[in-house]
Amino acid sequence: MQQNLKNRFSHIFTNYLSFFQKNPDAFLDALAEQIAKKTNEVQTQHHVDIESIRKDILRFLETCINKLIWSPGDAYDAWHSINELATQCEYFFGKKLLSDVDAFDDLCWSLIHRFCYFIDIAAPDISQDVFIQIINDIHTQKYILFAIEEQESVMMSKKDFLVRKIKNYCPYVYPATQKEYKIYTSQTVLDSIG
Repeated sequence: MQQNLKNRFSHIFTNYLSFFQKNPDAFLDALAEQIAKKTNEVQTQHHVDIESIRKDILRFLETCINKLIWSPGDAYDAWHSINELATQCEYFFGKKLLSDVDAFDDLCWSLIHRFCYFIDIAAPDISQDVFIQIINDIHTQKYILFAIEEQESVMMSKKDFLVRKIKNYCPYVYPATQKEYKIYTSQTVLDSIG
């Protein structure tokens, strides 16, 4: 950069020396304007390049998330994997590889939708105990997946969306408050159903 500037200044002074000698203030004003314009162009291009890379990273992560699939026998491990992936997405956000918190929120929603898609496909082969354990985890653990609240109060939260999906395949009377949650088993469910 320094060598490039030196070469440009040398070229400008060589070609416009007579103008500089006649009117130094006008020459320096014109030179300062050109330097400022070029600096702004470089900064703008740099900003555009960074935003473009961030969009590419977001698109890449979205594409990868939309290709996730798990074995029904590993459903509980799949639950842990989407939470681990959300943690990795937060790492990307923390390193400013994602443009803003909305991009991170979009990735969390993508993970939840992909997990719900997996549930829709594999539900008959997933044990009720796994569903119950996931519900217990949702209500008793703090996951980065649910950390960002929805921007609109009318929107269903990620947590409620996932719980509602699971309840479609594992209906039983869930505790009304988080304090009432404890580790449930299939027998507990059978007892609560009657």
